[in-house]
Parts: sequence; C-alpha cells; structure tokens
Amino acid sequence: MNGTLLETVRLIGVDTPEIFSKNLIGEYGTVTDVDCLGQWGVKATQFAAEVLDKKSVDLVVNQPGERD
Repeated sequence: MNGTLLETVRLIGVDTPEIFSKNLIGEYGTVTDVDCLGQWGVKATQFAAEVLDKKSVDLVVNQPGERD
C-alpha cells in the first residue's frame, strides 16, 4: 500500500446509534425506540461507507499519542 497506514477512526461531531452494542433508552433525548435507533445506526454506517470508503483523508491529532 505504498507505506499508507490504515486506521479506524470516528468522525468528530457525529453521534450515531450503536450497531454492535445496545443503545440505551434516553441516550438520544426523548427517543425511546431502541430498535429504531439500531436501524439508524445501520443507515449511518452505510452512509459513511458510501462517502468515505477507499478515500484518503488526513488525520489531525490534537495531542500526540492521544487516542479515544
């Protein structure tokens, strides 16, 4: 891959429902339908894959060595 490093990252400011763990009632304000939240989590994942898959991005680290 020509020296390219692959990293999994989260998008700052994007708060999407979980798809690999349970969503909590009240976690998203007044939304209490956790099945609906799971469906929106899948849609958010699909959107991100369509927009970002196979794209190069530059990552900016606020503090060296900082990871979430």
